[in-house]
Amino acid sequence: MLTIRNDAVLSQDEYVAALKIAESFHGHLCPGMFNGVKMSLAAKKLLGYTAFPDKDLIVIAEIDRCLTDAIMAITGCRLGRRSMKFRDYGKFAATFCSLKHGQGFRLAQKADAFTEIEKIMKEKGINPEDRQKAGLVFFEYPWQKQFSVEVVDVTFAEKDLPGKFKVRETCVVCREPIMDERHIVSNGQIYCKPCLELQNP
Repeated sequence: MLTIRNDAVLSQDEYVAALKIAESFHGHLCPGMFNGVKMSLAAKKLLGYTAFPDKDLIVIAEIDRCLTDAIMAITGCRLGRRSMKFRDYGKFAATFCSLKHGQGFRLAQKADAFTEIEKIMKEKGINPEDRQKAGLVFFEYPWQKQFSVEVVDVTFAEKDLPGKFKVRETCVVCREPIMDERHIVSNGQIYCKPCLELQNP
């Protein structure tokens, strides 16, 4: 069973090195990247991994912004590898799931963290556009104050796990193949979701 270790300490050297990887992957640095990198490293500590990528890990990201690119860059999880799942909730949050434990850590940005970090930068006279200095302020802010953390039970159906597809069907309308049991059977016919929606507007 997973437990939250609030005494976990993050390495600044690892964070700085990870930022470079994330910047190369995403194209620039910004607060979302700082958060995604830090969140990934915190999850790594909490899960007890020695390194990324780890085949035990699946990530469920909740936003289609910089944070998710940072998590992908650092963890190695990818949509194409089926180790990254996306839920469009618009939140700076992600669940780092251990297949072995059937549980994960959901980390989410606290509402007041951005405000407090911006206040610290202002007090130190740091321009938020100075990404190197701003990134260090984000790192130095305690992760325990920056993120809410909860242990959640997580299970994945066989059709959603990484690995070779097990089911492939063909849509009766568009004749395109449908993978991983995403087809729908209606009146004994196999449809992809878009074609079924056109049949039943």
